[in-house]
Formats: sequence, C-alpha cells, structure tokens
Amino acid sequence: MPNLSLLSIITPLIFVGWTTIQAQPALDSTQSMASDHVLKRESFNGGIQVNPLGQIQGHVPGLWVIGSGSEPNRQYDTYLRGIASFNGDRQPLFVVDGVPGADPALVTPADIAQLKILTDPASLARYGARSANGVIEIETKKGTPGSGFKAVYEGQGGVQYQTRRVDMLSAAEFRARLTPAQQRFDGGGNTDWQRAISRTAFQQNHYVGVSGQYNKLTISGGLNYLNAPGAIRHNALNRLSGRLTVSGPTDRALFWQVSALGRQETQLPLDDMALILSLNGLPTVPVYQPDGSYTPNSSFDGGNPVARLAQVDQSETLRQGQLQAFARHRLNDKLWAEGRFAHTRGASRFAYNDFGYTIQGPQDYRITEGTSGDFVELNLRYANARPQTETNAQLGVSMQQAATLTGVDITGQPQQSGRTTFRLWSVVAGGEWGGFNRQLWLRGTVRADGSTRFLSNQWTVNPGLTAEWRLFSKPKATTDAGEFAPPAPTPPTHVLTLFVGANVVANQQSILLQTAGKLAPDAVPETQRLLNAGIRMMSRSGRWQAQFAIFDRFTDNAYWIESTVIPQITNRGQIRNAGTEWRVSGKLVQMAKVRWEVDWIGSFLYNRIESMSSAGYSVVNGPVDGRGLTGQNTYIVRAGVPLFTFYGYSFAGVSGQGKYSLIDQNRDGRINLDGDRTILASAMPRWQLGIRSSLVVGRFQLSGLVDGLSGHTLLNATQLNVANLIRFPINNISRETLQTGLNDATIFTSQYLQSGRFLRLNFLTASYELALPRNHSLTLSATLQNLLLSTGYGGPDPEAALGATPFGHDNRILAPNAATGSLGVRFNW
Repeated sequence: MPNLSLLSIITPLIFVGWTTIQAQPALDSTQSMASDHVLKRESFNGGIQVNPLGQIQGHVPGLWVIGSGSEPNRQYDTYLRGIASFNGDRQPLFVVDGVPGADPALVTPADIAQLKILTDPASLARYGARSANGVIEIETKKGTPGSGFKAVYEGQGGVQYQTRRVDMLSAAEFRARLTPAQQRFDGGGNTDWQRAISRTAFQQNHYVGVSGQYNKLTISGGLNYLNAPGAIRHNALNRLSGRLTVSGPTDRALFWQVSALGRQETQLPLDDMALILSLNGLPTVPVYQPDGSYTPNSSFDGGNPVARLAQVDQSETLRQGQLQAFARHRLNDKLWAEGRFAHTRGASRFAYNDFGYTIQGPQDYRITEGTSGDFVELNLRYANARPQTETNAQLGVSMQQAATLTGVDITGQPQQSGRTTFRLWSVVAGGEWGGFNRQLWLRGTVRADGSTRFLSNQWTVNPGLTAEWRLFSKPKATTDAGEFAPPAPTPPTHVLTLFVGANVVANQQSILLQTAGKLAPDAVPETQRLLNAGIRMMSRSGRWQAQFAIFDRFTDNAYWIESTVIPQITNRGQIRNAGTEWRVSGKLVQMAKVRWEVDWIGSFLYNRIESMSSAGYSVVNGPVDGRGLTGQNTYIVRAGVPLFTFYGYSFAGVSGQGKYSLIDQNRDGRINLDGDRTILASAMPRWQLGIRSSLVVGRFQLSGLVDGLSGHTLLNATQLNVANLIRFPINNISRETLQTGLNDATIFTSQYLQSGRFLRLNFLTASYELALPRNHSLTLSATLQNLLLSTGYGGPDPEAALGATPFGHDNRILAPNAATGSLGVRFNW
C-alpha cells in the first residue's frame, strides 16, 4: 500500500523535544520543539521537482515559497513569518546536513530525507545572528545501520507548456483599428508572439539510490540526471548531481561519517528582452519573410523575439561540491564530544554572444568566478536522565568563512584572488530541563557571534528561551535522539502541549558608506525580538491533531537607498510582523483498505512599519513611470503603513471625450507631483491557505495540494508598459488596457493595481503500487503540476510577480509558471 501519510508531517513534533535515552545521540539530530515543523520525504509535493524548495510549497503555515516564473532553474523566494527588513537580507538561513549557509540547490530533491522549518525561539537562537529570518534544515539520506542492501530507481518523463498568457488583440482586431494612414503596419501576418516564443518541452528526470552495510560500514548514495527544457524556446537546464555517505560502526565509542555532495549543470537562461518583445509585437507582422529570413522590427520596440532567441547565445555552467566529515566520541555515559568539518568549492562561467546584433551592436563576453567555503564546529554534549527529570546541555564553538577565488569579470580583467568575503566565529551554550515526569520542559540557548565581513568587525549576542508543558503525556520506553543529548520518550496516546518562547537576535548589516569623501566599511545594527506561543492537541485515538500559534516579530533596522556607486543610509525604522498560524490534520476515513486524510494549513500576517527615526519619509523608486523614464515613485516608506505600500495617483476614470482623469487630492484644480499622490494599497500578502489531501483505496492513491495567498495588491507593470505604446501610431494592443485616448495616462496610477489573490492547484498525483516477489515493489504514477489557477490578477502570473524585483511588480521579464504533466515509475529492490 502506498505509504504517504499527511499526519507524518507533524506527528513527530508533538512529543519529541531534545530528549532521548539510548547509547548515544542520533547522528546530526536537532529535534524540534512543538512550534517547529518537520516535513518527511513521504509528504513532499509530487511531479518533476528541480529545486528542493518546490517540494514544500503550501506545507507550512507562515512559510511562503514563491516561484519566480517558468524557468527550469528558477529560484524560489522564501519568506518565513513575513518580511522584516527594509532592504537587507530577507531569506531564511539554510542548513544542509549541519552546515549553515549552504546552497539548497546543491541537494538533489530525491536525496532529501526530511526538512525542518524552525520557528521556535530557542531553536533559532542556536544559529545566532543569521537566524533572524528563520532557519530551514535539510537532512539528506544516511542509510540505516544493520539493514541489508537496498536500491531504488525513480524515473519521470513529461511535458511542460504555458497555460497562461496576457490577453492581446488578435490580428483581425488590430487591423480593425488601423486608419488608412496606418496600413503600413499590416504585414499580412497573423502572429501570436507569446505563442511563437513558447513550446511544448519534454522533460526527464532519473534517480538511482543505494544503501546498505558492508563490513560494519553503512553506505548510502544517489545519482541524479535531469534534462529540463523550458516552456520558452532556447531556455533549458541540464544537471548531473550525486551524493555518497559512508558511516562507521554505531556500537563503538567513536562514531564517524564522511559525506560528499556535488553537481554540475549547464543552463540556457531565459532571455528577458525576448519576453518584452513578445508583448510589444505587432500581430499583423509574420515571424518569417518570404525568403525564410526573420522579419525585422516586428514589434514597437524593434526586433523580432523569435529571432532574438535564436541569435542570442547565452549559457551558464556551474560546478559545485561539498565534502563533509563528522565524528562523535562517547567520553562516558553522560558526555559526548563532537566535531564537524565541511569544505565547499564552486566555479561558474557565464557566456554571452549577441552574434545576430538583434538589439544593439555586437556583444561577446565571458564571466568566470570561483568560490570556496570552510566550516569547522566542535561540540560537547551532556545528558543526565532520571525517572522523573532529565537534563541536557551543549557547549560548542565554530568557525565559518567564505572566499572568492580567481575569476574574470565582464571586461576581461582578473578579479581579486583569494579574497575572504566572510568569516564568522561562534560560541553557543544551551541546555534543557524536563521535570514533573518530563511534562514540563524548559529550553534555553545563548550564542555569541564575532565576524569579519567586508573588512568590518562585528559581534552579537543572541539568547532564546522556550517553555513547553506537555499535559497527559506518559512516556514509556525511549527512541529518538535530541539535540543536546540522547533520549526522548515514545509518543503517548494523548497529548496537549502548551508552548511559549522568546528570543532576541542582534545582527550587523555590512555596507560601504561615503565618509569624509572616502569609502569606508560600516556595520549597520539590526535587532529583532521574537515572541511565540501556542497550543498543540492530539485526539486520544490519534485520528486528528491540531496546532494554533501566535507570534510577534519586531525588528529595528536601517533603511538605505541603493546607488550605482554606494548605498546611502537615509533612515532607521521598526517593522512589526505579527499574526497567527494554524494547522489541522485528520483522518476523515480510516478502514481496512480505505484511508482519507486531509491537512489544512493557514496563516494571517499583520505587517506594519511602526516608526521611523526621522519625521520625513523615504520613497523607493519604481521601475518606470510609463514613459520609459526612471524616477517615478511607486512605493512609500512611512510609519503606519505596511512594507511595499504603493504610492501614486488615484485613477478617476475616462470621460466621454476619452480624457484620462486623476483625482485632485488637495483640490487645487491641477494634478501635481507631490500634492495629489496618495497611499493606494500594499503588495504584502495577509492570508495564506494550503489544503492537502490523500485518498488511499487498496494499492491506489490519489493526492493533491491547493495553495494560495490573498489580501495583497500587485502592480501590473505589463499593462502599464503596453499603455506606454502611446508614443507609437498604434497604441494599446492589449485587451486589458483602455482603448481610448491616453495622452496623459502613461504614468503610474491606481488603474494598474490589481488584486494579487490566487489559488493554485499545485499538484495532483495518482499512483498504483504493485507488489513483487522478495519484498520488491513497483509504483506507477501520473502527476499534473500548476494545471489550474484562480486569480483576480490580469498580468502574466500573480505568484511570479511576488518573486519579481521590486517585490510585487510584474515587470514583463518573468514568464508565467508553466504547467507540467508527467508519468513516473519507482522501483524498490
């Protein structure tokens, strides 16, 4: 029977803290408190997954995983409990097999055993200053000591295609608007330029994994090959990645483990200009001329998007690897010493050649860069378990550094060699105490960080404390391992857990400032306070469980304006992210051969700039003002409003004469720059929803996920830029742009703001498992990804707009998330 269980997402969280009683701690164990989230591989999203983060979209309340378009190698913007920095780092800290700051893309999705999303204050304090935006721990497969040889093959093949495009005028509709003097724009064609640059792409993914034991050595490894052309022509990703882990005997005082991860990939990046040209293309112009050559100047901006994709050669090659060693020595029954070392090395090469001279003159350049990183950690762990109480403690030191190796920049000049860009020294001390028959748990962590970053010395101290009261729990034997030490009780039959915690994170943002006419490094202090409280419940029968949490995340940091030369600090302010999170999971049907489970997650976020240090306000520049000019402001930074609040003119409508009207806010009889702009809306989402369901009937299983965000507004910059075509004889080729005179309409106004609400069918998978002799199994599956989208947004894609720069701007260079249909096979032997 298929082994997917939605309850496996949160079952391990309710009972297991940092506790356990066994011969030694489990390897790399970092057990979570009740408010943390553990996602097992069995519950990951189905389909062809290129990035590990795509597997957990819609799984965790308060965690936004946003895909920025349809590129196969697209990046995922990840935000945990809102955004708390004006323009500093906003992404969580990723930890791969105990190494902080690692690239999650280094890990093959099929090689992941579980992910832990840390939201508990004491858990976060373990990572110090870099945990301000949350922590996501990725744990790869390690193999099971004492198990026999096992192997698995997972293969997937499918097609990807665009299902959503901007609604533009057809050739017939466009011709109907041509005047006799404009007939020269009719080239006799009937071209949908968005469709012309897209394709149905065949993708394939193959993974082979092995594990077993040989002469008391536990061996685990995996090899993955991915070939993923994109839904836009001349956009593709080829990747070969692998992992090998060898562990020593577990029945000795000294345990050791060595792991190696690596990947090599080549990608053809998505050409931004081709996307822009496809939106500005004249539908009455053909792609090719009668002689078979490309039609030149087929769009308002000049250039043929199909020709550009064929004639602009750009590629990026990346090689990256990590070698990791871990050792644990049992000094006595209560004391363990640990050490970890990791070395990461990478090299990238970007090549660009515009040999077709499609837009500008000839361009041909190469950029190469090498990077190196090292991590060393030493820990001393103590555990003392008694019948009624338990005490665990940890004391550790670590050092991490990163460097830029020899490279060549865009001008062909060598980059600085061996330059250390980051070095961090840390001391962490923590402990926990469980009393009253292990029902009351107190956990505290203090970490001190000292670092050198961009020649600026910094130091911070970060404490965290959490309390849990586990009612009705009656621990029996012991099983899992905890973070500070071994041992935690097995799950009781009925648990009600109350938790409350707090921490303080002090960070330093290093930037270069202009001081006395010279560039000098400066450390900009940032401080964050996190309060977290909630309740977790499980029914006596174990058929349902629920969690409800509230949090208050208050951050004090600096706001600076990015410049082509240097940043300029203009203000300081405080940002509050507060809200609620909930999760309810249950078995609606549980019979001998039928099981139906549902997991519902949701969150509400209140984001607000509480105060600014100066009385004035700063306005962030937007991309364009609609006339191709920079400097028209679209965001305002002011106390009392959320981050990413749109600021501009309020659209009043169009008169019968086609006059485009704006609201005169100060009633002075004219529209001016300062007096008539007003606060319009915010791009910050408020509500998150995810509903995941699994139906098992015998050996057949149907599972799927619907997720989305709402309560926010997006700038449809695609529509704004189409309106910008007023400077050409033919204007407004989009059905979504007003067709009347827009002589004063091509500036940013509320007309171009639309609801960003969306609800997406993330995936739907049907699978059937065949039982084979000798405990072998074969599973066949079919998956649909991103097939359906419900939204009030008229731009290319509401999710991609949240992944754009600036946040909430659909800036025409992100293709919509594509739909994928795939068939898969999994063979275990």
